[in-house]
Order: sequence, then C-alpha cells, then structure tokens
Amino acid sequence: MLMSDQAFTVRGSSEEAAMPMTPEDAHERVERVADGSVRARGPVVDGLLHGYWQWWRKDGTRLRSGHFERGEPVGEWITYDHAGEVHKVTQRTAGTER
Repeated sequence: MLMSDQAFTVRGSSEEAAMPMTPEDAHERVERVADGSVRARGPVVDGLLHGYWQWWRKDGTRLRSGHFERGEPVGEWITYDHAGEVHKVTQRTAGTER
C-alpha cells in the first residue's frame, strides 16, 4: 500500500528556475510504503509530476531517477543496480524512449 505525504512547497531547488511555481500550485510529494520508508519523492505542479524525481527499493537503495516536464518523462533517466551503481541510462523526450 502506498501513502502520499504532500510535505512542502519546493523553493530554492535547482529546478525552481526551470519551473515557475507559486505556493498554490507546487509542492513536493513523498510516496511511502506501508512501513513508512520513502518509495518516491519529487515535485508536483498543477497535479502533474514536474522536475527531478527519485525512486527507492524497499531495502533503501536507489532504483531510478529522472526528470518530468508537466507529467511527461524527459531527459536522462538512470536505473541503478542493488549496489547503487548505474545499470542503465535512457534518454527520453515527451512520449518516446531511446
């Protein structure tokens, strides 16, 4: 079971310049698994994933990271192995995967 914790407005992050935000339409979302550990974390703008997101496995190791632009995965997406090393790098543009 996943739980969502809308923690705080993202201000001062490296993504702020790339995505104009106001407190009414932007916040960081933290998704947690039943034991309370973080499953995913990243900014949401107008209800859409937007900016840098990260996901973790149940054991706490990072699984994946990448950027969204208004809900669409874009740019470099990295998948990590269980040791935390880069396993795969994928380049994304809205609606495609290379």
